[in-house]
Amino acid sequence: MTRPVPEGNIDLGGGFSYRPFGWHPDRNIPSNAKLYEGIEDIPEVGVGIYYGDMQWGFCNFDTPEVRAVFGACPLWQVSQREPLTMTPSILSPTTGLHGYITEGRWVPCGDSPDPESILKFYGA
Repeated sequence: MTRPVPEGNIDLGGGFSYRPFGWHPDRNIPSNAKLYEGIEDIPEVGVGIYYGDMQWGFCNFDTPEVRAVFGACPLWQVSQREPLTMTPSILSPTTGLHGYITEGRWVPCGDSPDPESILKFYGA
């Protein structure tokens, strides 16, 4: 069974999709205003990864802006924006789902579980 892609997400095939996200701290909070003074918002920090309507992972892009704000965190190299291609593989420590986004398609790794079994486990 292939799950529908949530509205606003970009289809990767097989029920998988992604949604770009940005970084826009609330500078009306005084501590944020001080902490992020002089640092611009980042319109595209990375992508959230979905199977059906379950977001199970997110990937921060390896850019100077993301490194400056988030420091030492896992980062993904984007070799192509359209269609999206990024490395390394994406592995969810919670669900065990594991694969690549290559040429705008989800390519599962051989050790990735059946995503439907994951949804059943979580009661979705």
